Amino acid sequence: MIAENRRRGGLGRAVVELVEKDILRDGSITLILSGVQINNTSAIAFWTTMGYRIAGGPELMPDTTTVYRLQKNVAHSRHVEQ
Repeated sequence: MIAENRRRGGLGRAVVELVEKDILRDGSITLILSGVQINNTSAIAFWTTMGYRIAGGPELMPDTTTVYRLQKNVAHSRHVEQ
């Protein structure tokens, strides 16, 4: 999570892109999974913009939050710099 006073400046996008780039170095990974609380519409919009889609949920978590399961198919993203 990005601190509220640091949002909308590209930091979240940069972090996700860096993590995805690292994940894609493993040529066997074809799907990235994440989750977002169902009441966090800004986060849902962010993840959707990043190419993720809601793949499941809502699901009640042990901490009593309710989340959507997100996923991004990265099988087509093998052109990442090594």
